[in-house]
Amino acid sequence: MTIRVTFVIDGFNLYHSIRDGHRETGVNCRWLDVYSLCETLVSSSLGPGHALDAVHYFSALARHTDPTGHGAAARHRAFLKALEAGGVTVHMGRFKKKTARCGVFRERMLVDHSPVACQKSPETPCNGKYVTWEEKETDVAMACEIMELALTDATEHIVVVSGDTDLLPAIKRVRDLRPPLEVTVAFPHGRLRHNKDLADAASRKLSLTPALYASHQLPDPYLPPDGGPPIAKPVGW
Repeated sequence: MTIRVTFVIDGFNLYHSIRDGHRETGVNCRWLDVYSLCETLVSSSLGPGHALDAVHYFSALARHTDPTGHGAAARHRAFLKALEAGGVTVHMGRFKKKTARCGVFRERMLVDHSPVACQKSPETPCNGKYVTWEEKETDVAMACEIMELALTDATEHIVVVSGDTDLLPAIKRVRDLRPPLEVTVAFPHGRLRHNKDLADAASRKLSLTPALYASHQLPDPYLPPDGGPPIAKPVGW
């Protein structure tokens, strides 16, 4: 009997791992062939009888960093388009703006209530607040996908590509509810050493490496299998 394998991938966790690998090795691997990488992990690490069934990739567009729509968000869209053309199912979350408080300002006010100059703009009076952006929905969406896969018998083996311990409750729960289901955690480069609890909760663990990223790059341009228009690798990727 074929053991169906489904991947659930934390796109930003993987992306930042690739950037870390770039800094360490000098090799830029952002134009990653995610589907091919998953195929290799199944054939090389999961044993005979396993077959890749589906790849789910979770991410969000950081539009706030790209007001013109021709920078980072445009490059990200091109990458996601290539993934979808190659058989990956992409799930999109969002970024939400929020007001945060500066730790330096808070500490100074607690100590002596003295005025604080803004570190970024020394001539500007500081009220201790600044605007930041937070990725929303991705972790919850991934946890829901893991639960749905397990409870609908849609797969026999889930591979979670992430080092985020926010997914720990979902992994523990599906293993309790469906003991025969295997849940492998494939840690992006540099994430395993910080997440022992996540590794312990899984059926097994894998570690991705910069060399693995480098050996699974999309061609430039990428030619979709369905005959669609070529997708060029963005400049800087």
